[in-house]
Amino acid sequence: RQAANLQVVTTTAGLADKVKPESEMEKEIAEMLGEEMGKAAEEDQLLPSNTLTKEELKERQAKLAKMRSVLFYQDQKAKRLKAIKSKRHHKYLKKVEQRRIEKEGIDMDPEAMRKEVEHAEYLRARERLTLKHKNTSKWAKHALQRGFHRLDDSTKTALSEQNRISEALRRKVNYQDESEDYSSSEEESD
Repeated sequence: RQAANLQVVTTTAGLADKVKPESEMEKEIAEMLGEEMGKAAEEDQLLPSNTLTKEELKERQAKLAKMRSVLFYQDQKAKRLKAIKSKRHHKYLKKVEQRRIEKEGIDMDPEAMRKEVEHAEYLRARERLTLKHKNTSKWAKHALQRGFHRLDDSTKTALSEQNRISEALRRKVNYQDESEDYSSSEEESD
């Protein structure tokens, strides 16, 4: 029956309101806190309010929505273009890149343009060397797991052709590296 007379305060703010400073030190602390709270309230009143009108809010929301949609569509387009693996599309991209180099080449001297084209060919050869013709495809791995001697003639021919192309590309890249080293050593000796 005595529990009915008790008041239960569950929040810290409620507990803090009930506490009265009794000693001198508690009174000093309460006084300092009161001064700080007064200063904070004055500063809040001095700050300009950042309220927007309904029109400004609608404009801002529309601008943000447009930016989000543009970013979303750009991301989707980039994903779609990244996924394209057709030869036709890659040829198209190569021609676009070639036109860009030629357009910039109008401002370049012929020697710099030639070096740019050679560098682009070198990068393409290196990319092809790393991407294809290495017997790392799922089909090639499966065929090699069965054993080269157990393969039919067409599969053996296809794997041999991949190896031959890989070697040719490797020689081309190595030749490019050697020619770059040779030309750079000639320039240094001049």
